[in-house]
Amino acid sequence: MAAADGWAAGADPGPDVWPVVVRGANGDWSEFPVGAVEFLTGVYRRTIEVPGMPRVFPTDDPKVLGMSDRID
Repeated sequence: MAAADGWAAGADPGPDVWPVVVRGANGDWSEFPVGAVEFLTGVYRRTIEVPGMPRVFPTDDPKVLGMSDRID
């Protein structure tokens, strides 16, 4: 796998099988062989661990906000 600008470059089998690729704070790339929704679900349920993320992420009470939601 070659990483360029946040996506995996290579043979294109189609978006149904694209993995999630994450760049850590140290510059390393991690590939997860799941779709975006399954990846985010796993991160929030803490069944997928992303190297380089703080141990307190996500918090015990995570919230998903829309673009127009206020946080103040």
